[in-house]
Amino acid sequence: MRRTVINTFVCVAALTAAAAIAVCWLATIGIPRSLYQDRLQFDRFSVDAKKITLRLDGGMTARDVHVTAAESASGSIRIPRVDADVDIVALLRRKISVTQVVVQGAELTGSFPRRPRQSADGGASAISLDLALQLQDCRLHGLRIPRLAARIVHDPEHGTRISEIEGVLGEADTDTHNIAGHVTIADGIVLTFSTQMDPNVLSGAFAAYGLVTVAQEIARLQFPAAAPACTVEGRISMHSPVARVQIQVDAPSCRYNDVPLHDLSGEVLWERDGGQSSLDISKLKARYAGTDRTLALDLAFDLDASTVSVSGRSTLPPDRLLHGVSPGLERIIADVTVHDVTEIQVHGTYGIHRPDATELNLQIRVERLTWLDHDIESAMLDVALCDEMVQVNRVSGVFYGGDLRGTASVRPLWEARDWRYRAAVSIRNTDFSRLPVILAQDNADEIGGRLHTSFDVQGDVYAGAIASLNGFGQVEVDEAKLFEIPILSGLTNLLSNTIPGYNQVMQGSGTVSAPFVLHEGKVIFEKNAIGLEGSVLSLRAEGYYALDGALDFTGRATLLNRDSVLGNIAQAITYPVGKLFEIRLLGTRDAPEWSLNTLPTGMLKKLGLRRKKITP
Repeated sequence: MRRTVINTFVCVAALTAAAAIAVCWLATIGIPRSLYQDRLQFDRFSVDAKKITLRLDGGMTARDVHVTAAESASGSIRIPRVDADVDIVALLRRKISVTQVVVQGAELTGSFPRRPRQSADGGASAISLDLALQLQDCRLHGLRIPRLAARIVHDPEHGTRISEIEGVLGEADTDTHNIAGHVTIADGIVLTFSTQMDPNVLSGAFAAYGLVTVAQEIARLQFPAAAPACTVEGRISMHSPVARVQIQVDAPSCRYNDVPLHDLSGEVLWERDGGQSSLDISKLKARYAGTDRTLALDLAFDLDASTVSVSGRSTLPPDRLLHGVSPGLERIIADVTVHDVTEIQVHGTYGIHRPDATELNLQIRVERLTWLDHDIESAMLDVALCDEMVQVNRVSGVFYGGDLRGTASVRPLWEARDWRYRAAVSIRNTDFSRLPVILAQDNADEIGGRLHTSFDVQGDVYAGAIASLNGFGQVEVDEAKLFEIPILSGLTNLLSNTIPGYNQVMQGSGTVSAPFVLHEGKVIFEKNAIGLEGSVLSLRAEGYYALDGALDFTGRATLLNRDSVLGNIAQAITYPVGKLFEIRLLGTRDAPEWSLNTLPTGMLKKLGLRRKKITP
């Protein structure tokens, strides 16, 4: 009996010692890989761990865990450490009983297959789980996850539900984004969650799953003040490449291509069916920062064709709207100042990094704009962005009480340099006295007259634009007191100093007409092209006006109008001294110099006249 007790004690002691040694071995050296390596192979992925040890509190720690995707997918997860409360005996029997898992430092790259294979024994689908998951300092396609907690419940009949999701995304201490919600996985993935997150933090994930265009377009959006609030609902099929995700977005402020916007809201719908994917942004609304000018758009992206269909309206400043479409495009209207925008309507297709696919149409209504220091009221423009150019198919407006019509084009549209433009403009019945150069005079209201002009010009948009200007045109002024405008008042003074008292009879109305050619920044009037007809004086002239201000004209003046009896008599009388009225205009627009070309001073004195250069 005594021997039996002793033997029993020795056996128990031996077993206890063996168990203690085994526990110490498992806690330090770890579980032999041969016991678990073949049991961590699943349908869509396999798991390998360099070392698995038991903890004294009954848990288990796995180190240097590597999860790889099955089939031909490129997915990979590397985890430095996983702590789990797990039933080891059940695990060895390929039955998982886990109550908590803490994952530290995991990093996911690539993608995993969407469609699971069916295994003979049911594989992972036969596993039941109910555990708490914690992620600490992990990365998902470059997105840092400082912390994320969730509860995972899985059973073969109802699938998997990930609930109580709560965590923080983004770089610690710099930019954090909150997330909360739940996900259900059965035949597909059904997700519902809310977040305050900058979508740019997901750019790596978008790129990893073939949504590079989405990442590029989202990169245009910046949220310097606060990340937008989003609610997300969606369903992703597990057996086919079909997905639908809908997102409601609200942001107090943002910048799109550096255009500041406030009160941004909209609905985002991403769908994928087979090889086709689309992204629709509907009911997009925003307000231009610091103003009551608004933007309302509907956008439909074709991600495979890299195009977006656009439809909407805007009261944003046109230069900001063009900058939003493509930074630098606003240079087209660099010489235009828009004071009051009524509305801009836009529809068509925009090619994302594909100028050949762009075909946008804009209808613009502007209460008042200034172009090259001239005001145009009630302006309407039909603009098309297509064929790698901007085509203004129609422009109309009120130009100082008259009617303005025209067309224009700028090409190439998408090049940063060497833009060329062409414009054809017709202006009729404009109030001549309201032109800025006339209006600056004290007697502007007395000058009167109506201006009619048309021109067809082309040149460069940028530096050297004046020197590149070429074209042709026609200008006419009816019934205006021409000799009282600044540049012609010098002629009046010249003739008055030559023929005393002549200025008193040059105050009547007259007309002028002149065809011209524009060449390398000069407005050129050919021989006798300028025809000025007044009640007392007629003038024929030629020369040029450089757009930088220089003047060089030669003209011949005739006393009285040839159409009148007195004019014919006066011309007959003065014919012998006709050279007296050959006139020269030099200097600049701001400082013109008038002079008589011929006849020596002695002859002028014999005729009782004088000779003097006049600079008004």
